[in-house]
Amino acid sequence: MRKAYRVLRLTGNEFRKWAGSKRMLAVALMLFTAAHFFVSPMRHYCRDTGCRTTPFIFPHLVTRGYVVPTLLFLAAILFCNAPFMDNLSTYEIARSGKKRWFAGKLLYVYAASFVYVAVLFSLTLLLVARYLVWIGEWGKVITTLSLTTAGYSYDLAFFSDHILKNYGPIQATLLTFLMLWLQTALVGTMIFAANLLAKRSRFLGVLLGALYGAAPLFYGLWDEAEMITFFPAMWSIPYFLKPHIPGVPVTYASAFWLLALFIVALSLASWLLFRKRDLDIYPEL
Repeated sequence: MRKAYRVLRLTGNEFRKWAGSKRMLAVALMLFTAAHFFVSPMRHYCRDTGCRTTPFIFPHLVTRGYVVPTLLFLAAILFCNAPFMDNLSTYEIARSGKKRWFAGKLLYVYAASFVYVAVLFSLTLLLVARYLVWIGEWGKVITTLSLTTAGYSYDLAFFSDHILKNYGPIQATLLTFLMLWLQTALVGTMIFAANLLAKRSRFLGVLLGALYGAAPLFYGLWDEAEMITFFPAMWSIPYFLKPHIPGVPVTYASAFWLLALFIVALSLASWLLFRKRDLDIYPEL
């Protein structure tokens, strides 16, 4: 029990650093700006039509082609300083040991990924809070925007009839949240492992994370089914998964297990790299 408590304390130490981090402030401001850009037209639509919307904007948001790359790019900035070595690390490792220190920092990647997606979800509600109605259905506004062209003049063309016809609102929201959480955690563990491999350079991790997240931007440049199959960043977009595009073998279930497997593999690779290396201290970004 004491060992688990120390791991949680180490994880909590990383969250406490958020308060004084200019980088975290920049990530928060960019996330708010992105959410405001994507979601605020919904407020204008509700105001002009006199209708209220249900709180299920979130699963439709990721269908927009550049939303997932934007979110994963911000995730790369969030985790760019992995494995989070700073002036306190030597003291923390001396008190807790390398295994517990490593476990605490890796747990931070998973937890921070959850918080990141939870904040984004909360912003989709806060930005239209005045016009929300809390019912367990898609509601008139989202149904209209998904099945008609009514939202095109408001820059709300991202609402998807595919989601509306194939998923319930709560199911779609939970699936979207889960997939974005896994995608963000995968970017974090990728940067964690890459920065350990590159030792004193952080460029490799950030580059890999940014390139991974950018994959949906290149959709359509070559065979669509092959691109979706071999670029996991595209699995967050519901329409891309089986059976809606012929030749794509990836379903929501297989995407979940594959992303989880990638995260576990990168976590194990990070430990193998960390256990054999000398401690390098990095300045805070």
